[in-house]
This record gives sequence, C-alpha cells and structure tokens, in this order.
Amino acid sequence: MATKPSKAITVELSESAALALTVSVASAVANESKARAETLEVCKVAIPKLHSAGVVIGRLSKKENKTCKYAQAFYDAMLSAGLAVKTVNNYLTTFRDAVRTGIVPKDWNKARKGKKNCQKHR
Repeated sequence: MATKPSKAITVELSESAALALTVSVASAVANESKARAETLEVCKVAIPKLHSAGVVIGRLSKKENKTCKYAQAFYDAMLSAGLAVKTVNNYLTTFRDAVRTGIVPKDWNKARKGKKNCQKHR
C-alpha cells in the first residue's frame, strides 16, 4: 500500500488505486495535448482567413445594438463550453488580437503569463 503524508490527513491507496489514478492523469494529459493540437490546426486556417477577409472582432456591450456579433458569438460559445467568465474574457482579447494581426496565438490565456504552472495541493 502506498502512503502519502500530508499536513492535514494521511492518504492511503492500494497499489491498484494508485495505478488507476496514474492512468487517469495520463489520459487527461493526453486529451489536453490532443485538444491543443486540434485547436492549433483549426486556428491555423480560421484566423488568417478572418484576418484576410478584414473581419474586425469588436467589443461586447451591455447595450444590445452596440455589441459586436463576432465577439458575442465567440463569448457565448466559450461560456456554453463551461469556461469561467474571466477566462472567456481573456480568450476573447486574445482572439481579437489574433484576428487583427493574423497571427495564431501560442497561448490563449495571456493573463496566465508569470504565474506558476503547477498548483500545490493544500
């Protein structure tokens, strides 16, 4: 049995449970990697096309007739996918910049820069 010491509690896992968790993490990481690759492929085509067509991604507005339909469509699609509002706003800014420049972003969440990649379990 594997035992992991913790400040608050001791977690005991059987070897099979530890293996199952390891496979679960590996599967999640693989899925994220595949999703990133798919995102890149879609963006390599869509962003330059939008840019070349002169599409401008405007702003969201509380006034119904002032909101950019492209920004609203992007925002609504991201929210319906279950992302947090703050994250969606960050992604929308990145999308707006990408379409304006025609350059596919390497990182969609520019607000994340400078933050640690790994969260500690408390």
